Amino acid sequence: RALRNTVLHGLGAEEKVLMVTSTAPGEGKTTATVNLAASLASVHKKVLLIDADLRNPSVCDLISADGEGLIPATALGEMPKNVEVRYSPAHQLTIMTFGEGMKLWSAINHQWLQKMVAKMRPQFDYIIIDTPPCGLLTDASIVADVADVVLYIIDQDGVRTPRIRAAMDTVLGKKARFMGCVLNNAASGLIGYGSNYGYGYSRYGRDGKYGKQDSDQSFPC
Repeated sequence: RALRNTVLHGLGAEEKVLMVTSTAPGEGKTTATVNLAASLASVHKKVLLIDADLRNPSVCDLISADGEGLIPATALGEMPKNVEVRYSPAHQLTIMTFGEGMKLWSAINHQWLQKMVAKMRPQFDYIIIDTPPCGLLTDASIVADVADVVLYIIDQDGVRTPRIRAAMDTVLGKKARFMGCVLNNAASGLIGYGSNYGYGYSRYGRDGKYGKQDSDQSFPC
């Protein structure tokens, strides 16, 4: 709720398309995206949640984790091949997903995503887009040319600062305004910190999925 209120306060009058990204997998990006969308819907906002993390889609898995499945949504009309639109009664969310074989850059090059977002704007109060980590792939920077604002998720002590800054540079300067960062898993205070921080990195797997989060050596504070 605090994040929702901060986002609502920070959005401009015409800003309703918000993309969420991070530097690496495992920082809580998708969980934050789903919770933000559901929180907006809980205050009677009409929300479209788009899972644009094509190589590791997980929005629907999180939405249906409460035991209530998704139902087809027909109000938006016929969708192109490999695009599904479903509705979650429990969360009051409309969810758009892309099937296997859909390449985001191809959709962008053919201006499909721009046209789709322009078509959906009048039908929803907010459009929330979950994108891949921008530290691994260029998909997030492509969506940044369609969205209005960027919300960046950072897991405390998960990724080193230079890598975060380098990843942020991939979405800065695009059409979308950089709205700010969310520090995830943040400690409530300095008490309890150890003498070292753990550092993780990720690699891109051959099978088209993200590689596992690998543990590297610890670095002193």
